[in-house]
Amino acid sequence: MVDLTKLDAAVMAQHLGKPDGEIGRALADAMAERNRPAYEAAIKRVGLLPGERLVEIGFGNGKLVPHLLALAPGATYTGVDFSETMVAEAEAFNADLIEAGKARFHLASVEQMPLADGSFDRALAINTIYFWPDPVCALAEIHRVLSPDGVLLILAQTPEEAAKAPYTRHGFRIYAEAQLRQLHTQAGFRRVEIELYHDTRPTWDRSGTTEFQAYFVIAFA
Repeated sequence: MVDLTKLDAAVMAQHLGKPDGEIGRALADAMAERNRPAYEAAIKRVGLLPGERLVEIGFGNGKLVPHLLALAPGATYTGVDFSETMVAEAEAFNADLIEAGKARFHLASVEQMPLADGSFDRALAINTIYFWPDPVCALAEIHRVLSPDGVLLILAQTPEEAAKAPYTRHGFRIYAEAQLRQLHTQAGFRRVEIELYHDTRPTWDRSGTTEFQAYFVIAFA
């Protein structure tokens, strides 16, 4: 069993960016638990309605997908992730949803998604923008697959929040509010709203809780 509290900061950063193997699976389980309140708030804020089509970039192990779909009955889910380990985990966990045609998962990069133009109503990217080498290119690709009235919600740690964690010093790209707004505008989104988001989440060792602060970036195609 992986003790996440003893992971080297650089190793943790590597697996948060692209979870792999036993360490990646352990981190993904922890992140699913830690991010659950953020996902619930994001689905409400992005306005996913029953019957709509949702795409998520960087879905982790996919263990929150049934919960997300329960919040908008009749909605369908598509996930894109470039981690082979995470795609395998998500497909195994969500086999029933896949068989029912309610969920599908793709192994691909955000810059080159195998998805049709304008094929989604809503998009999510929770704690993933830090790892995109070219965020404008990635955001433009998300814009491409959204319908003309589609909405993207990105959750990104504030610089103040990121400064608390040693692993964010290893390859994370942390953006201030003005930078996030500019990236989305350059990618073609016509309107961008940014709000502060707060929650309380378990510590890595699950012995207590910690406060978390991030931006909700809501971008309108």
